[in-house]
Amino acid sequence: MRVFLETIENIVGPHGLKSVLNYAHLEKYIDDFPLSNHRVEIPLEDLQILCRSLLELFGRKGIRSLQLRVGRQIII
Repeated sequence: MRVFLETIENIVGPHGLKSVLNYAHLEKYIDDFPLSNHRVEIPLEDLQILCRSLLELFGRKGIRSLQLRVGRQIII
């Protein structure tokens, strides 16, 4: 989840990320990213809601490039 949030912030900026999180009703992650460890500490539903909201906001083409960037960041 942290990689998703950091990548979104790099693309749309901090205010854009705040707008996306508000749209997804995930205000608890504004200025409070989850820890960057390998434990599953966030509900899976939060990640699903985030992805669904990104799809609604940016469409299939927009979210595809975003997901590719997130995948590259996860591998690094």
